[in-house]
Amino acid sequence: MTISLGNALLALKEDEKWVKKILIGGVIIIALIIATIMMEKGDFSILTRLVGSGLYLILGSFFMGFILSSGSKMINSSSNAMAEWSDKNLLLHGLKFLLCFIVYAVAFVFLFTLISIVLFLAIGLVLGLIYFVIGLLFHIDCQTASPIFTLVTTVLSIIFTLYFLQFYNAANASYLKNLSFKDLMAFKKQFKMIKENPHASWTLVGKEILYGLLFLFVCFVAAITIIGVILLPFIYFAAYIVITNLYAQYGRQIDIGRYLEN
Repeated sequence: MTISLGNALLALKEDEKWVKKILIGGVIIIALIIATIMMEKGDFSILTRLVGSGLYLILGSFFMGFILSSGSKMINSSSNAMAEWSDKNLLLHGLKFLLCFIVYAVAFVFLFTLISIVLFLAIGLVLGLIYFVIGLLFHIDCQTASPIFTLVTTVLSIIFTLYFLQFYNAANASYLKNLSFKDLMAFKKQFKMIKENPHASWTLVGKEILYGLLFLFVCFVAAITIIGVILLPFIYFAAYIVITNLYAQYGRQIDIGRYLEN
């Protein structure tokens, strides 16, 4: 089985209640937008902002709980059916993920910032030395060599970002498997997943980029018309389900459970 963007898009219709579920998800996104306005609008009272913050936390957690439960259901079976909005554990799953993600983000950002600093210092030192030698041997001035130096660093930054996405994807798939904080933080196991499944890891990154471009195009076209603007929250919700399905496909393809059990 290979990771397929087409299958992820078509998977929405495999759920018998897909229209109803997407409608509910879109309405929740609209409510989240209203809650955001209540929080950030300077003209509103402190009480209104507090109410907006509370609504955003509850609705956002409920929303994420549905996405996570859907992903967990997909990754643990051959079914592409979404979770049920009536599931009483959605809010709990969302709040749990929020706490897990805060800890994960701090650890992940610290780790990759440290790696980035060391890596780019080393690259900068090597490129700086090459820059100096080329200028000395071929008498190229700084203005001529600077664009080359910028191009090289840009390419290296893109490559680093693509590798970063592989770890991010592995972490998402790991969490979906058991909705476990332990699995989310299993950096060593995630590194092993990527190392042993390079084709699947790179394929997922490629599908994500392709889907991101497709999503931006659809949003741009939708924003041209009034009806399209109304549909945007529902399109956005469907996009969440599609990307979650891609994570599930990745997890099923590499048999992610065998890595997390060891």
